[in-house]
Amino acid sequence: MSNYIWILDSSLALPLREESGVSTSYVVPKYFVPERPENLAGATIWIVFNNRKGSYLFGKIHINLVELFEDGINAGDVCLTVDSSRSLIFSQAIVSSSDSFKVDISETLNVGLHTIEESIVSSFIKIVINNVMVKLHRFPEETLKKMGSVPLRGDPLSKARALIAAASSAFCLDELWGSRSNGKMPPFANLAYQWISEYHKSEATKELASALSEIDPTRTLSFNKRSSSKKRSNDISVPRVDTNLALIDPDKIFARRFVAQDSTGSDHVDAVEKTERAEKRHQDMLREIASRFRLLGLKPMQSSSIDLFIPCSERSLVCELKTATIYNLISQSAKGLFQLGCYQEAMQTSGYGNTDQVLIIESTKQTALNAYVTKILTNYEIIVLFYHAEKPWPGKVSNGQATLESLAL
Repeated sequence: MSNYIWILDSSLALPLREESGVSTSYVVPKYFVPERPENLAGATIWIVFNNRKGSYLFGKIHINLVELFEDGINAGDVCLTVDSSRSLIFSQAIVSSSDSFKVDISETLNVGLHTIEESIVSSFIKIVINNVMVKLHRFPEETLKKMGSVPLRGDPLSKARALIAAASSAFCLDELWGSRSNGKMPPFANLAYQWISEYHKSEATKELASALSEIDPTRTLSFNKRSSSKKRSNDISVPRVDTNLALIDPDKIFARRFVAQDSTGSDHVDAVEKTERAEKRHQDMLREIASRFRLLGLKPMQSSSIDLFIPCSERSLVCELKTATIYNLISQSAKGLFQLGCYQEAMQTSGYGNTDQVLIIESTKQTALNAYVTKILTNYEIIVLFYHAEKPWPGKVSNGQATLESLAL
């Protein structure tokens, strides 16, 4: 897969900056979007900031999903969803106060997004490796607490990915250090292993320590594919579902059109290419539902595969949203059934035991047709709820017997 460099003037960098660590997504302005944005899927982007003192490495991100904004203030821009477990930010400062991450960039590369040669990538990797610290002492308690809550489900590799994603989302490389114990653990793995040893001691196994070290982003700088994802070239990969859930911010939901997704053996490949997932009506539905449940005190979540996950005290809800008309209600319901089946399999594998699968589909106002869909999908233990744009809550998402709110609360 390709390597890109994204050169930005430091005065324009603030919108890219979180408190610390990697963001779940980045927006490339329309005037930086390459001619073939689909080539960004599966690519590595090295972010560099320019100022009057020179050019400085800021971060390296691995792109999982590419979408085009179709409305709002970002119309025409491209949204890049990032695999946090394979990405990292190098320094807390937008431009490093020292020359630790200073790089020599060809004068032919202007501000913007460009493909780069392997020789440049190699020079970047050398700089990053030279900035990896090793210390004897442990991380302080306040640092461990900043990791927050991490879902520990599935096999050691699945748990390791969740832990590394949490670490890289909360910290930059220059805030962490590696350890010479436990097989010389690199920085993000070291933090993750100390966190799990402190808060989930029974999970701190040798297998997990090995998995953490293997996928630490400072150890995977020079390649895009994970070693565990090798397969014969004539094999067709089975559907894979991203179960790495993140909180939904309704203010950041806009209509986005699917462009491309990483298909190089990544674990975050949709069960079905969801080309409609970011269509305007679909996003309007998601925004309205997510906003409602945040008001009710719940924390709606999603991944690059799963439209909506509502964590509940007893049985959490895995929801697929579908727009529909009287002409495509049957086909949309069939797609939703297959996708929810894939989600159920993936969630069980990832350790999410008690979940109900819910299809939320636009009502056609055709009573007999709606009833037929409900009857068929109920045979597969799918809960069918209809989205009624004209109705107030809680009846807005309901089926005559239950509402989404009654299932969640």
